[in-house]
Amino acid sequence: MALWLLLFIYARTLIKLALGKGALSKRILLDYVSPIDDIKMVNKIIHYLNRIHIYFGISALAAVLALVIWQGLFGLFISWQYSPKELKKLSYLIFTSIMINIRVLKDVNGSMSA
Repeated sequence: MALWLLLFIYARTLIKLALGKGALSKRILLDYVSPIDDIKMVNKIIHYLNRIHIYFGISALAAVLALVIWQGLFGLFISWQYSPKELKKLSYLIFTSIMINIRVLKDVNGSMSA
């Protein structure tokens, strides 16, 4: 999910650069005038993307932080519960954690596309 959100943010930036919109493109292309400035639909889309991209960034950051915290807590639980020798025997728990995270990401992405 976080990857798709970041992809959206970078796609928005590329669109703005291609259309000559935004502060970055104004600095790079000083005297450039976009030929599609007169098209109202493009301006509406850019305005909409400008309004919502911050929320996509916050959501991406929250998703990444949630996964990092989940992995940290799971790692603390495993190291607190088992000795290193037992962990070698019970290494399937680590594999299970990885599979759970993949399943969670798959479910989240599946529900977004449905």
